[in-house]
Amino acid sequence: SPRQEAFVTAVEERLRALGLNPRTIGRNAWSADAPLHAVTDLMKKCDGAVVLALERFHFPEGVERRDSSREGGLTDICMPTAWNQIEATMAYSRGLPLPVVVDENVRGDGLLEKGHDSYVQDLPIDPTSLNTPAFMGILESWRSQLGQHRQDERHVAPAPDVSNMTLAELMGSLRP
Repeated sequence: SPRQEAFVTAVEERLRALGLNPRTIGRNAWSADAPLHAVTDLMKKCDGAVVLALERFHFPEGVERRDSSREGGLTDICMPTAWNQIEATMAYSRGLPLPVVVDENVRGDGLLEKGHDSYVQDLPIDPTSLNTPAFMGILESWRSQLGQHRQDERHVAPAPDVSNMTLAELMGSLRP
């Protein structure tokens, strides 16, 4: 929506103001590959990720856990694209610093809900919400972590060359 576009543009401008180069498949990065391959390749080149979970689906009514003892009615439910979960999981598994910004009207499930390893911040989808001390503090904290995973990767000991190991050395290197 125009409101969402204004918010995304404001986030991109804030990142650029910090000297960063935000990249999004289909927005300012393109690939002839299938979307999952394109996202994977782009994420390999990134030092961090930001997930913006905006409303994609709206359900005035629904049922949760249908036909179970915990069945319940739902009203006025907003859900983001499934790609938010995919991209958050990919960034998390790569060890990338990952703040998650969720439209305050969107239902946060999985990596979009609070209480997991990534910081999840519910915000009104309005560019002025990016000026709060909380958002600016989280963004600065995230920025300070960028590139850390690349340094961590460089400090990992190389795998031993098993072709030159004796049987005793090979057996001794195994863990129970």
